[in-house]
Amino acid sequence: MERSTEPVTAEFAPPEPGGLAAVLGLGRKRYEAEVAEARVRFGEAQERHRRAEEKRLATLERKRAEHCQAEAQALDEVAAFNGKLDEEREAYRAGEPAAVEAHLGAVLDASEYPLGFAHEHRIAFRPATGDVLVEIHLPPEAIVPTARGYRYVKNRDETTVLPRPEKERKEIYASDPGTSRSEDSPRGPGE
Repeated sequence: MERSTEPVTAEFAPPEPGGLAAVLGLGRKRYEAEVAEARVRFGEAQERHRRAEEKRLATLERKRAEHCQAEAQALDEVAAFNGKLDEEREAYRAGEPAAVEAHLGAVLDASEYPLGFAHEHRIAFRPATGDVLVEIHLPPEAIVPTARGYRYVKNRDETTVLPRPEKERKEIYASDPGTSRSEDSPRGPGE
C-alpha cells in the first residue's frame, strides 16, 4: 500500500488579488472568503489524509502479521517434513522392513513406464537375508498388436492387414519394452 502525499496549504490557497484591484483594495472581502473556504477544504483534506494514513498503517501491520504467521507456518512445515524424512532415512538404514518397502515403492512409483504398462506392484523385504521380493503386474500379451502392418491394394482400392505371427508376438512381449521395440510397435509420446 502506497503512502499518500500529505496536503500542502499552497495547493488550496486562492490567488491574491493583483494589479489595480490590490492597490485600491477591491475584491478584498471576496479574497478573504475564498481564503476561509480554502482553510476549510485544507482542513478536510488533512482529515482525509490522516484517516487514509491510519487505514494504510493498520493494513500494513495486519499484512506484516499475516506474513510473519505464514512464514512461521512454512518453517514449521519444513521442519516437520525434514524430521519425518530423517526418521524414514534412519529406519531405512536400520533395515526396518516397512521403511525399506516404502522407499522401494516410492522409487517404483516415480519410475517411468512404457505406454500401457500398469504401475501396480507389491514389495516384501526380508531383513534376515536382505532379500527383496518385487511383484509387478505386467500388461497382458494382447498389448502387442496382432497386425505387423497394412498394405493398400490400389487396383482394388482396399487395405489388407499383414498379420503378425504368434511367435513374433511372444518374442516382442518377452523383450525389454524399454529398449527393444519393433518398428511398428506402439510408441509413447515424443518418440
